[in-house]
Amino acid sequence: RPPEGKNTVCIGQEFPLDTFGYADPVKHTTIKNFMNQLNESNALPIWKKLKEALPDFEFRMHGSNGDDKMIDGLPALGDAMRDMSFLFQVKHHGEGFGHVIHNAYSVGRPAIVMMEFYKGKLASRFLIDDYSAILIDDKDFPTLSERIRYWSEPERHLQMCKNARGLFEKYVSFDDDEKKFRIFLERVMAG
Repeated sequence: RPPEGKNTVCIGQEFPLDTFGYADPVKHTTIKNFMNQLNESNALPIWKKLKEALPDFEFRMHGSNGDDKMIDGLPALGDAMRDMSFLFQVKHHGEGFGHVIHNAYSVGRPAIVMMEFYKGKLASRFLIDDYSAILIDDKDFPTLSERIRYWSEPERHLQMCKNARGLFEKYVSFDDDEKKFRIFLERVMAG
Protein backbone atom coordinates (compact mmCIF):
# COMPACT_ATOMS: atom_id res chain seq x y z
CA ARG A 1 0.00 0.00 0.00
CA PRO A 2 1.21 3.51 -0.72
CA PRO A 3 1.87 5.91 2.15
CA GLU A 4 -1.16 7.77 3.49
CA GLY A 5 -1.83 11.04 1.70
CA LYS A 6 -0.02 10.06 -1.51
CA ASN A 7 -1.86 10.50 -4.78
CA THR A 8 -2.27 6.96 -6.13
CA VAL A 9 -4.58 5.04 -8.41
CA CYS A 10 -4.99 1.32 -9.06
CA ILE A 11 -6.53 0.43 -12.41
CA GLY A 12 -6.54 -2.64 -14.62
CA GLN A 13 -5.13 -3.08 -18.09
CA GLU A 14 -8.03 -2.33 -20.39
CA PHE A 15 -8.87 -4.66 -23.25
CA PRO A 16 -11.75 -4.66 -25.77
CA LEU A 17 -14.80 -6.23 -24.11
CA ASP A 18 -16.48 -6.93 -27.44
CA THR A 19 -13.49 -9.07 -28.44
CA PHE A 20 -13.65 -10.92 -25.11
CA GLY A 21 -17.43 -11.16 -24.83
CA TYR A 22 -19.24 -13.95 -23.03
CA ALA A 23 -20.71 -16.96 -24.83
CA ASP A 24 -22.12 -20.13 -23.29
CA PRO A 25 -19.60 -22.96 -23.60
CA VAL A 26 -19.89 -25.41 -26.47
CA LYS A 27 -16.98 -27.58 -25.34
CA HIS A 28 -16.78 -29.00 -21.83
CA THR A 29 -13.58 -31.05 -21.93
CA THR A 30 -11.03 -28.72 -23.54
CA ILE A 31 -8.21 -27.33 -21.41
CA LYS A 32 -6.02 -24.64 -22.91
CA ASN A 33 -2.92 -22.80 -21.84
CA PHE A 34 -1.71 -19.51 -23.27
CA MET A 35 1.48 -19.08 -21.24
CA ASN A 36 4.72 -18.43 -23.03
CA GLN A 37 7.35 -21.11 -22.52
CA LEU A 38 5.11 -23.66 -20.72
CA ASN A 39 7.43 -26.35 -22.09
CA GLU A 40 10.22 -24.78 -20.03
CA SER A 41 8.26 -23.97 -16.87
CA ASN A 42 7.77 -25.65 -13.51
CA ALA A 43 4.10 -26.15 -14.49
CA LEU A 44 4.92 -28.64 -17.24
CA PRO A 45 4.88 -31.72 -14.94
CA ILE A 46 1.38 -30.73 -13.71
CA TRP A 47 0.20 -30.27 -17.31
CA LYS A 48 1.59 -33.67 -18.31
CA LYS A 49 0.04 -35.45 -15.30
CA LEU A 50 -3.35 -33.90 -16.07
CA LYS A 51 -3.10 -35.02 -19.70
CA GLU A 52 -2.32 -38.53 -18.48
CA ALA A 53 -5.14 -38.51 -15.91
CA LEU A 54 -7.69 -37.11 -18.40
CA PRO A 55 -6.97 -38.91 -21.70
CA ASP A 56 -10.46 -38.18 -23.05
CA PHE A 57 -9.93 -34.41 -22.68
CA GLU A 58 -8.48 -32.15 -25.34
CA PHE A 59 -5.36 -30.23 -24.23
CA ARG A 60 -4.02 -27.27 -26.21
CA MET A 61 -0.77 -25.48 -25.35
CA HIS A 62 -0.61 -22.08 -27.01
CA GLY A 63 1.99 -19.40 -26.36
CA SER A 64 5.56 -19.22 -27.56
CA ASN A 65 7.31 -22.59 -27.71
CA GLY A 66 3.99 -24.38 -27.16
CA ASP A 67 2.93 -27.66 -28.73
CA ASP A 68 0.07 -25.95 -30.56
CA LYS A 69 0.29 -22.83 -32.64
CA MET A 70 0.54 -19.44 -30.99
CA ILE A 71 -2.63 -17.38 -31.20
CA ASP A 72 -2.03 -14.21 -33.19
CA GLY A 73 -4.17 -11.12 -32.55
CA LEU A 74 -6.81 -10.23 -29.98
CA PRO A 75 -9.86 -11.35 -32.03
CA ALA A 76 -8.31 -14.80 -32.52
CA LEU A 77 -7.42 -14.95 -28.82
CA GLY A 78 -10.99 -14.14 -27.80
CA ASP A 79 -12.30 -16.86 -30.14
CA ALA A 80 -9.73 -19.38 -28.85
CA MET A 81 -10.76 -18.65 -25.27
CA ARG A 82 -14.46 -19.08 -26.00
CA ASP A 83 -13.48 -22.39 -27.66
CA MET A 84 -12.08 -23.78 -24.39
CA SER A 85 -13.65 -25.21 -21.26
CA PHE A 86 -10.97 -24.31 -18.74
CA LEU A 87 -7.85 -22.16 -18.68
CA PHE A 88 -4.74 -23.86 -17.26
CA GLN A 89 -2.79 -21.00 -15.71
CA VAL A 90 -0.07 -22.19 -13.33
CA LYS A 91 2.58 -19.47 -13.29
CA HIS A 92 5.15 -20.21 -10.61
CA HIS A 93 6.77 -16.83 -11.09
CA GLY A 94 3.41 -15.12 -10.57
CA GLU A 95 2.03 -12.15 -12.42
CA GLY A 96 0.75 -8.72 -11.59
CA PHE A 97 -2.55 -7.95 -13.29
CA GLY A 98 -3.24 -11.43 -14.64
CA HIS A 99 -4.18 -10.37 -18.17
CA VAL A 100 -4.89 -13.88 -19.47
CA ILE A 101 -7.08 -14.69 -16.46
CA HIS A 102 -8.99 -11.43 -16.90
CA ASN A 103 -9.53 -12.25 -20.60
CA ALA A 104 -10.71 -15.78 -19.74
CA TYR A 105 -13.12 -14.58 -17.06
CA SER A 106 -14.45 -11.93 -19.44
CA VAL A 107 -15.42 -14.68 -21.90
CA GLY A 108 -16.70 -16.72 -18.97
CA ARG A 109 -14.17 -19.53 -18.74
CA PRO A 110 -12.91 -20.71 -15.34
CA ALA A 111 -9.28 -21.37 -14.56
CA ILE A 112 -7.33 -24.29 -13.17
CA VAL A 113 -4.74 -22.54 -11.00
CA MET A 114 -2.58 -22.62 -7.90
CA MET A 115 -3.94 -19.94 -5.59
CA GLU A 116 -0.58 -19.56 -3.86
CA PHE A 117 0.66 -17.69 -6.97
CA TYR A 118 -2.28 -15.26 -6.92
CA LYS A 119 -2.65 -14.31 -3.27
CA GLY A 120 -2.70 -10.53 -3.01
CA LYS A 121 -2.95 -10.10 -6.79
CA LEU A 122 -5.90 -8.64 -8.70
CA ALA A 123 -6.91 -11.93 -10.32
CA SER A 124 -7.33 -13.64 -6.93
CA ARG A 125 -10.85 -12.23 -6.60
CA PHE A 126 -11.98 -14.52 -9.45
CA LEU A 127 -10.46 -17.71 -8.07
CA ILE A 128 -13.04 -19.34 -5.79
CA ASP A 129 -12.57 -23.10 -5.59
CA ASP A 130 -15.51 -25.17 -6.84
CA TYR A 131 -17.41 -22.01 -7.78
CA SER A 132 -15.46 -20.15 -10.45
CA ALA A 133 -12.15 -22.01 -10.51
CA ILE A 134 -10.51 -25.32 -9.76
CA LEU A 135 -7.64 -24.78 -7.37
CA ILE A 136 -4.75 -27.21 -7.55
CA ASP A 137 -3.35 -26.32 -4.12
CA ASP A 138 -3.35 -29.26 -1.68
CA LYS A 139 -5.10 -31.64 -4.10
CA ASP A 140 -3.58 -34.91 -5.19
CA PHE A 141 -3.96 -35.80 -8.87
CA PRO A 142 -6.82 -38.29 -8.43
CA THR A 143 -8.80 -35.63 -6.53
CA LEU A 144 -7.86 -32.89 -8.99
CA SER A 145 -8.85 -34.94 -12.03
CA GLU A 146 -12.13 -35.91 -10.30
CA ARG A 147 -12.94 -32.22 -9.69
CA ILE A 148 -12.18 -31.37 -13.32
CA ARG A 149 -14.43 -34.21 -14.50
CA TYR A 150 -17.17 -33.12 -12.08
CA TRP A 151 -17.08 -29.51 -13.30
CA SER A 152 -16.88 -30.54 -16.97
CA GLU A 153 -20.36 -32.09 -16.82
CA PRO A 154 -22.27 -29.73 -19.15
CA GLU A 155 -24.79 -28.21 -16.70
CA ARG A 156 -22.21 -27.79 -13.94
CA HIS A 157 -19.69 -26.39 -16.40
CA LEU A 158 -22.23 -23.88 -17.72
CA GLN A 159 -22.88 -22.72 -14.14
CA MET A 160 -19.16 -22.35 -13.42
CA CYS A 161 -18.73 -20.37 -16.66
CA LYS A 162 -21.58 -18.06 -15.65
CA ASN A 163 -20.04 -17.69 -12.18
CA ALA A 164 -16.69 -16.75 -13.76
CA ARG A 165 -18.31 -14.10 -15.96
CA GLY A 166 -20.38 -12.82 -13.03
CA LEU A 167 -17.25 -12.22 -10.97
CA PHE A 168 -15.65 -10.41 -13.89
CA GLU A 169 -18.69 -8.14 -14.16
CA LYS A 170 -18.69 -7.58 -10.39
CA TYR A 171 -15.04 -6.57 -10.12
CA VAL A 172 -14.01 -5.08 -13.46
CA SER A 173 -15.19 -1.77 -14.89
CA PHE A 174 -12.90 -0.03 -17.31
CA ASP A 175 -15.28 2.95 -17.26
CA ASP A 176 -14.82 3.26 -13.48
CA ASP A 177 -11.05 2.88 -13.93
CA GLU A 178 -11.07 5.75 -16.41
CA LYS A 179 -12.93 7.97 -13.92
CA LYS A 180 -10.45 7.09 -11.17
CA PHE A 181 -7.55 7.85 -13.52
CA ARG A 182 -9.03 11.25 -14.45
CA ILE A 183 -9.31 12.15 -10.75
CA PHE A 184 -5.71 11.00 -10.26
CA LEU A 185 -4.53 13.21 -13.16
CA GLU A 186 -6.52 16.20 -11.89
CA ARG A 187 -4.80 15.88 -8.52
CA VAL A 188 -1.39 15.60 -10.16
CA MET A 189 -2.04 18.67 -12.29
CA ALA A 190 -3.34 20.61 -9.27
CA GLY A 191 0.00 19.87 -7.70
